[in-house]
Amino acid sequence: MDFETHYYPREYISKLRERNAPPRFLLDSERGLVLEYDPKIRIPRQKLLSKFTDVETRLRDMRDARVDVQVLSVPLPGVDKMEPDFAVRTCAAANDALSQICQSNPSRFCGLALLPVQAGEAARDELRRSVSDLGLKGGYLHSNCDGNYLDSREHLMVLREAARLSVPIFVHPTVPFEHDNMEQHRLASTFGLQVDLSLSLLRLIFSSAMEELPNLKLIISHLGSTLPFISNRIDDEYGFARAPETTIPRKPSEYIKRFYVDTVTMDSKPLEYAAEYFGTDHMVFGSDYPFWDTRAHIDAVERSRLTTTRKEEIFSCTAMSLLKLG
Repeated sequence: MDFETHYYPREYISKLRERNAPPRFLLDSERGLVLEYDPKIRIPRQKLLSKFTDVETRLRDMRDARVDVQVLSVPLPGVDKMEPDFAVRTCAAANDALSQICQSNPSRFCGLALLPVQAGEAARDELRRSVSDLGLKGGYLHSNCDGNYLDSREHLMVLREAARLSVPIFVHPTVPFEHDNMEQHRLASTFGLQVDLSLSLLRLIFSSAMEELPNLKLIISHLGSTLPFISNRIDDEYGFARAPETTIPRKPSEYIKRFYVDTVTMDSKPLEYAAEYFGTDHMVFGSDYPFWDTRAHIDAVERSRLTTTRKEEIFSCTAMSLLKLG
């Protein structure tokens, strides 16, 4: 099972083509699709468009990589920088389309709902509708929604509903809200995404939300970003100079270890460290398809020094448990 794969429903593309301001899809001089995230960030999408939108192309790639099931989510720009009403309509259209592809190919696809966090109660309601009526398996959030992080009132409304429904939330990085020093060399996407994800997760931990919601299941992309690799420093800083507003009763690392993480890496060494840190019962396989080569990510797991049983947990068992499959 590949837990991190991205899909653009044609209905979603159409919604973003309607817009007169970012985030939107534009056509360049050669009629190629371009994502305009904001006035300073434009990312070509045409090269991967068939993989994003065409089911047969996707199924062929899955066969070639020996992937049985993909968990689908709608990637950047999501709806995070949209007006609340437009975001609600766009998420509804995207989630309806996700449900349709999953119902048409139930043995190959399952989906995570795109959520209009900025719309408050409507985002909570859309998660409920997507799970209860559409059959989607959980929710998908970015690390910030137009500058509001996972500890915001709007995000916490969604997270509480996910805990109540007993469904997981997948958290993926997005471009940092402040990225004025990151446009050159496309560092906003190359590096900034991981900065933003780590910041958002730490804000969530220090806000006491993880303490409040002990049954919340969050899957964090890209091996948990930087957190497992700097958690000792985070604990030390917490112990040395705890802020007056910080009231969590445990070390930050105890909350970090509650996260589930995917294995988006083509390097076995950090993967082995993440397995030691989180345990493979908290790891799911992910490849970031179609951005990266799925087979290279599979090879990283297979080359690792993990036992066959632990590899099986990564490749299928943990994901099946989280999504209540089988």
